[in-house]
Amino acid sequence: MSDSDTGAGVGPVGDRDEGMDTMSTVGEPTWIGRPGRALAGWVEMPSSRRARGVVILAPTMGREGVSSYRSLRALAVRLAERGFASVRFDWRGDGNSASAEGADVVAGWVEDLDVVHDEVLRIAGELPVHLVALRLGASIAHRWGRPVSGRTILWEPISGRAYLRLHQKLRVLGTDIPVMPQESGTELSGSFFTPAQVQHLKGLAAPKPAARLQDRASLRVEEDRDTAEHLYFAAPRYARIPYAAIDAIIDDLEEASPTASPLAAWHGVSTTAFTVDDAAVTETFVRVGPHALHAIETRPTGEVLQACAFTSAGGEPLDGPTGLWTQAARRAAARGALCLRSERRGLGVHLDPAVPVEPNPYTLAAVEDAAASIQHLRSRTDRPVVAVGLCVGAWLFLRACATAAPDRILAFDNIVWQPDPRFVERYFKEPLLRRFLTESPGVGDDADEGIRAPGARTRIKEALKRGREVSRRRPLPVRRVLARRGLAEYPYELLSLAPRTTRIDLQFGAAAARHFDDVHGQESLARLRAEGRPIDVAQWDDLDHALLAETARRRSLESVVRAVTGP
Repeated sequence: MSDSDTGAGVGPVGDRDEGMDTMSTVGEPTWIGRPGRALAGWVEMPSSRRARGVVILAPTMGREGVSSYRSLRALAVRLAERGFASVRFDWRGDGNSASAEGADVVAGWVEDLDVVHDEVLRIAGELPVHLVALRLGASIAHRWGRPVSGRTILWEPISGRAYLRLHQKLRVLGTDIPVMPQESGTELSGSFFTPAQVQHLKGLAAPKPAARLQDRASLRVEEDRDTAEHLYFAAPRYARIPYAAIDAIIDDLEEASPTASPLAAWHGVSTTAFTVDDAAVTETFVRVGPHALHAIETRPTGEVLQACAFTSAGGEPLDGPTGLWTQAARRAAARGALCLRSERRGLGVHLDPAVPVEPNPYTLAAVEDAAASIQHLRSRTDRPVVAVGLCVGAWLFLRACATAAPDRILAFDNIVWQPDPRFVERYFKEPLLRRFLTESPGVGDDADEGIRAPGARTRIKEALKRGREVSRRRPLPVRRVLARRGLAEYPYELLSLAPRTTRIDLQFGAAAARHFDDVHGQESLARLRAEGRPIDVAQWDDLDHALLAETARRRSLESVVRAVTGP
């Protein structure tokens, strides 16, 4: 039986899914480094297995890493199309890699680059090795200082001190939720550093334009600052792929590369192990569903007691809200849960590099992919399955109940209450309205948008508020009729798709709770409970819509662990 039959295994994907591979490229996930400290990596190469060199793609991290993910994925694919293999990876403490432990995080990241470089040498053989490092990754590469045999391009470097200062400001501007006390550490959007880690990060210097660099090393700073900001600074849904910059980088690498030669014989590592809360868990790259979606299965070493599926919000990759689903899956597995975090078509490694911006995530294809993750876990265990999603992810699991219902759904801050995706699609066709609906219809800003509040946006926000007031006063019978036709939101229509045996936990921040009430959510709950459906609702004052505030992240992490494994 083949890997595609079982959904298990790892290896070149061939031509199984558009966006994961093309006719000229193949991609393969791998763990890099020893168990307990392994880094999650992705190797992209020409399908011919011949290359002009191998490129280390050292990303930035935190929220910048999420925003620039799409661009680095496009860079990897274009490199392969032009005859280069590449290795992208997550730094420790970021994405799907091992957690960052100890005070000196910078020393740990430098060690990560050593480990990745050694792995790349095994792939490259006699071919040149190049390094392209972005933002904080560029400063880490500068600190690393180990020469590679090819070119080094330090792209838009930023010092650790400047990185902390910038993202502290964005965190404060982005939401009214208070930051953690300063004595406990420094809170950024989706990241948290202890005081000792902050001191080491502040000591990470960025290379200066006039600095003397190694031979074959160069700085790349975009002249068009709008291009730079849309690469890593904009919120993920506004980020854009800088195609001209990508082509210029590859042109630079081509000048220092020979004609193509066969790559060395190499096979990725599909399984690794981590210790979480004094318990051992394993993580394995698997493929899910008919479209062979890239996924990571986290398994306890002992008996499986429950199962849990995670899907991301919006255009984030499978690690969830800036790595939160990775943490949740490992903590749940340490308590006996079999967990799965899976990509969806059009996102993560499956994104289409020819599409410069994040696509509309509210689609029937995405619903099918969410259902596939439930079905995958059903094939692995007969234990109850819990589904966890934020915003779009919550809507997808609720909508997927029509074909593949879990036993329980933990839905964080869902803000769309119409099961017909065409209801949302019309908003994505209008740019100004799209800016709101991708966040929420009337839900507050996240940390990435705090400094971007143009006058037009404020005026339209006020118009939407007035529209919600009109909607709230719409007679309930009229709302019911319009909702059945896909023209209005009414929570009953979405929530009633779940079987009566599926428990639903709705957890809201203040703004999403108001919207739920505006569209007759309380009346919907009364109807559903009268039918005997188990639905619980909770509101947190400290839940931001993107789960970037540290208090919200900690509370949601505990909610997931309790839902999957109990107290």
